[in-house]
Amino acid sequence: MQDAPLSELKHYAPAEGPVFNPGLYNMLPRLFNCYAYALRLERQGWAHAGQIRREVATGTPDERTKLTDFTLTRMLQQDGLERIRKHAADPARAHVIAAFVNTGKGYHFFSLDRDNTWSHKPGESLVKRVRAGVKLPNEGDVSGNHLFVGYFKIPAQGIHYYPRLKNSLEI
Repeated sequence: MQDAPLSELKHYAPAEGPVFNPGLYNMLPRLFNCYAYALRLERQGWAHAGQIRREVATGTPDERTKLTDFTLTRMLQQDGLERIRKHAADPARAHVIAAFVNTGKGYHFFSLDRDNTWSHKPGESLVKRVRAGVKLPNEGDVSGNHLFVGYFKIPAQGIHYYPRLKNSLEI
């Protein structure tokens, strides 16, 4: 499957981390997943790493069995994200997400909000805020069955994505 034509893609280039405001994502929780929430792509719908530029996201069980920290990193880079080190995870300077992988089964993402706290959206559930004081993860840390992959940011030039939803309130 090819990327949508550039003329159909939306550009998103935040100068800093997002403000914690789960309103839309909690109003329509089944419409968004953790990746769409972490990136705040409210017109993306259910987003798949490595495929935000495509009109239709695809994913086969065979592809998921090959999902590792390396393949997830490559998928995020295909979406235009840049891998950064822990000391560069500063929401005053960039929109930062943390990526986790459950090898062969799936992935999960957290968003570093502007107030320097983390939030995430578990599947079809409501957005949850990570309690204050929780330390940033380190490479190799495990949360449940998920291995911490790394920090990624939307670069200054931004990213392009295909708006699968006509507007933010499409049901």
